[in-house]
Amino acid sequence: MLDPLSQVIALLRPQGVSSKLISAAGRWGVRYGDYGAPSFCTVIEGACRLAVDGQEPVTLQAGDFVLMPATPGFVLSGFDPVVPAFVDPKAAPPPEDPKIWVQAAAFADPDAAQRSAEALGRSARVEQTADDR
Repeated sequence: MLDPLSQVIALLRPQGVSSKLISAAGRWGVRYGDYGAPSFCTVIEGACRLAVDGQEPVTLQAGDFVLMPATPGFVLSGFDPVVPAFVDPKAAPPPEDPKIWVQAAAFADPDAAQRSAEALGRSARVEQTADDR
């Protein structure tokens, strides 16, 4: 049986629009502008910090999954202080260089992003437990 979050995602019938493998090391950070459409990412290896506009930053580790139903602006970075490079997700692909799979998505129902954002909040995070790693 699927967990509640998986059930919600399955009902929304997401489909990939674009994806990008991001690899970074050392001092790094990118600030993504407000995208307004669904997106998600999975940390494949390593760790990084995610700071979604209006929320406290969280540490993401290998195995973590983040869903943003209507993607607001956010900063993805390492742990050293840095002025992040700005990326406009509507105009340019993210810069190259943790391994994270970032996926922009579209739902079959055009109003699904707004409804899921209302139900889930601005982002949903699934952490992999130590038993799963």
